[in-house]
Amino acid sequence: RRTGDGGECVRIPLPGSHHAVKALAEDDARRLWAATEGSGLFRVDAAGTAERFSERQGTLSNDIVRTLETDRDGKMWAGTFFGGVNVMNDRYGMFADLVSATGRNELKGCAVSSVTSVGDRIYIGTENRGLFVYDTATAHFRNYNSRNSGLNNDNVHAVCIDDRKNLWVGNFYGGLNRMRPGDRAFNRSGTSTVTPSNSVYSLLQDGAGNLWAGTFYDGLFRYDYASERFER
Repeated sequence: RRTGDGGECVRIPLPGSHHAVKALAEDDARRLWAATEGSGLFRVDAAGTAERFSERQGTLSNDIVRTLETDRDGKMWAGTFFGGVNVMNDRYGMFADLVSATGRNELKGCAVSSVTSVGDRIYIGTENRGLFVYDTATAHFRNYNSRNSGLNNDNVHAVCIDDRKNLWVGNFYGGLNRMRPGDRAFNRSGTSTVTPSNSVYSLLQDGAGNLWAGTFYDGLFRYDYASERFER
């Protein structure tokens, strides 16, 4: 952690040893969350005190946590490897499985690779079952995959909703997918783009409206909306 403006970096010790940190996030209380590959999840307060959440403690569904996201209400979402998505329940101080309105765990057995919060929807990318969209208002899920919606493949690693309401999805060995507003499927005739790489691992739209695609081995690309092409 870097202390103050221009301050020095200080080490934050976590309980245990040899933690492989996969993701970081900050909550509304300015606490730092660290997701690890096999050691669960850690929450660190301003004093540097770390609290652990793990499968063994019964406070997390799986100790391999790949991604973290804070929604507009300040809730923390944790995507796990074959343990689905866990949502922080502040009332009980522990995480709970994300389930549908009927109580069914739609994400059971899913290897979650990304969680993206946009308004009242949570976009959940998985490595084995495509994209899930969870509506926080109704607690209903919708699944988009290679069989029902034209997704290039079911290994999803990145999701972005741009300011034009396009839904972009990055695949591992499937390139890039786009669903325009009003469409019900990806990559329909006339809407596909020149894929910058076969493996898109991250997507981000910056403050100037540029869409950026980070890839597994081909570097970084910027999308030009006028030409519908990517610049490396």
